[in-house]
Amino acid sequence: MHTNLELTERQHQVLRYIKQHIRELGYPPSIRDICTHVKIKSTSTVHNYLNSLESKGLIHRDRKLTRAIEVKDQAAETIKYAFPVPIVQHIQNGLPMLSTDDIEEYFPYPKTLIDTESAFFIRIKTDSQSDLGFYTGDLVLVQKQNQLSTGDIVISPVHQDQRYDGIRFWVFNASPTQSVTDVYSLIEDSSVLGKVIGLVRMY
Repeated sequence: MHTNLELTERQHQVLRYIKQHIRELGYPPSIRDICTHVKIKSTSTVHNYLNSLESKGLIHRDRKLTRAIEVKDQAAETIKYAFPVPIVQHIQNGLPMLSTDDIEEYFPYPKTLIDTESAFFIRIKTDSQSDLGFYTGDLVLVQKQNQLSTGDIVISPVHQDQRYDGIRFWVFNASPTQSVTDVYSLIEDSSVLGKVIGLVRMY
């Protein structure tokens, strides 16, 4: 049971907006979202409001992640939500570009199923990957990890004339002579960007 629940009007506004955002979109707002909606100029002021709400037991935050706000109801049950995974438009120099300009949008995905720090979606734009079961419009969920097994579908950067020219999907097939160190090397030098761990298809 929560105690000391007297809130200022601003704190009420922040809490209401967080609940509304989760209810409508399936994931929490960012600090910037809160600033814009509640008309607060300073991000540090928003952090202070969130600290107050957390100290009263109304929310819980994971400070290692962005948008990681859990809202608790009067019975202290956590409202479950999905984590906003970025849909990446461009991959350059072997890494997904996660600046605002290069993120097409966010797609809510159950946070219990992914490592939110390293997962991203790629939208399939042609049927050229149909042999792997990917078709135009599919969202392919990719996660960078340091373990690969034969049969895993992975993605790699494509270079032409020493210039980045897109990505390719392929099926990893470990040879009997390939050591764990060899696999780590593929990942560390960005020959492999990540492993496909999921697929979202709209019908």
